[in-house]
Amino acid sequence: FMDRFEVDFVSNMIDEDRRYAFGKQRDIMEWNLLRLIDVMTGRVVLEEKQTVNKSDHKELKWIKQAVAEKSMKSFGRIYDECRMARLKLRLGLPIADKDETKKEGSASANGSNESKIIPTSNQIVDGWIRWLRASHADYHRANRALAEVSDDLFEHDEASIKKSATEINNWSGGYEGAIPLLESWLVHFRRRLHSERTLYEINQVVDPAEKEKDRGVPGEEDPSCVSNSFSSSKVDRGRGGSTQFVKEWEAQIRVAAPHYILRTSFTKEIISRVVKGLHTQNRRGNTVQENDTLTIAFARKVMTEAIRVLKDPFEREKIDITQLVQSGDNLGDGEENHLSPIDKWLRDNFSALSPLPHLIDRQNVRTSCGGQ
Repeated sequence: FMDRFEVDFVSNMIDEDRRYAFGKQRDIMEWNLLRLIDVMTGRVVLEEKQTVNKSDHKELKWIKQAVAEKSMKSFGRIYDECRMARLKLRLGLPIADKDETKKEGSASANGSNESKIIPTSNQIVDGWIRWLRASHADYHRANRALAEVSDDLFEHDEASIKKSATEINNWSGGYEGAIPLLESWLVHFRRRLHSERTLYEINQVVDPAEKEKDRGVPGEEDPSCVSNSFSSSKVDRGRGGSTQFVKEWEAQIRVAAPHYILRTSFTKEIISRVVKGLHTQNRRGNTVQENDTLTIAFARKVMTEAIRVLKDPFEREKIDITQLVQSGDNLGDGEENHLSPIDKWLRDNFSALSPLPHLIDRQNVRTSCGGQ
């Protein structure tokens, strides 16, 4: 899994040519589909003149090349639409967005009408990706931080933008030099959110079913783009004003951007500790001592707790990211938080800030095909 946002990130240690890099998913998926078409149209057999029994050849029903090529023509469009839908969810934006550039009118002191361009949601997503690339921020914590600075984000003064940008950057561990880029993006993002909030308030008088359709509830627009996990934990769109909109916007981010991440390096640490626990010094020949049973039971408990935490990675309550940054992400001891020591250790590490790219042991964040 990717920690810091890197388009060149590869998770497989043997992928030296970066064919399966994070930023090349579209290309490699298309390549794999074309190889599948080679098989399903019989090209591999027919062009390479592979030996096929006559009886088998009659049974093989190849897809016509024209049909296969026609089906591939829509791949790029569908992939881009689905990718954009997922990225919008992580920003709390509706996925069923007509995405037309709008103007926000405002009266100036001299009475003239000035208008500010409201960026499209696609432009918002593109701007967010630009900052992630420039800052090398922690991909998951960056998105999650947006929901935790909403008190300042919805204010109208410049100071609140600067405060929000600093908190998001600190929480996600981004480079300080990229903060001005984040501040600029937040200005446009806030403008878009105010536009969405206005539409939301207007829609309070619309039939609830229609309102759900207009907002683009996750999982209901195109099941092929958004997994059922989103629709099963979707946000309840109730009636209310601006406050309700902010709550629902925060909630949508919290069910799209996980708080607990299966970090490759930490997962390796867990497995390593479990394996060491299972191979203790207490073995004599083929005889297993009684305290080995305890070790095995403890290892099972660690793995069971890890799976339990990751089965529900979305912390739905508000997180005080400012306090956590100042305290070094220390949540206190387990007893204060009603957590067992194992549970606390797992949660602290699954939600911890990942190291900067130049400090990462590349071998420690990659696995083999078998490891994956």
